[in-house]
Amino acid sequence: MDVTELNGVRLGLQNMSLRMKELLVRGKYEEAETRLCPVLLTPDDRVVEIGSAIGFLGLLAARSIGVQAWFSVEANPYTVGLLKANYALNGVVTFAPVLVAALAPKDGPINLHVSEDFWTSSTCDADQESVRQSITVRGCRLSTILGEAPFVPSVLIVDVEGAETCLVSEVIPETVRKMIIEMHPSITGVTESFELLKHLLNQGFEVRGTFDTSYALARQ
Repeated sequence: MDVTELNGVRLGLQNMSLRMKELLVRGKYEEAETRLCPVLLTPDDRVVEIGSAIGFLGLLAARSIGVQAWFSVEANPYTVGLLKANYALNGVVTFAPVLVAALAPKDGPINLHVSEDFWTSSTCDADQESVRQSITVRGCRLSTILGEAPFVPSVLIVDVEGAETCLVSEVIPETVRKMIIEMHPSITGVTESFELLKHLLNQGFEVRGTFDTSYALARQ
């Protein structure tokens, strides 16, 4: 089987682009989240991750921190297949079922622009040269996503290639005490990313760590 190991997590490489394989083998995948998760997470946290991709972050948190309550949300049906295969590859059976949906400003169908390198797939109209196809997926507001989680989350992790800006109209529930969020100013614009960060700070979050354009946030 075509498999690599990243920070103790086994990841399948089958059907991935050469660029994606190189990124994983070189250990450059999800660098920001890999650094920020230990800053915030504890074993008893209950995590909703929106934009779970191939499942690496949840597997890393389970292995290195001991987090067991993890709800994955991923918009790309193809990537969901890779995610579930990686869960099986690492023997993780305790995680909740995956929600196949995209974070959106309202509930309803939404277009997802799928790229060969899955981490650049987005609901935003971004770099059309990299788009392989556009598919219609389920779009959900944050409240809808959290309502389908099998637990009340204490942590929200968001990496959705520009769609994070729709959170600027959302109130983050008080039960969510921590967040890790990746901004994408090259897609949304710097002003929109700044407005979202300000919106979160106005809800009582404080910056506990940063890496590149990702932020670890927490509130009392």
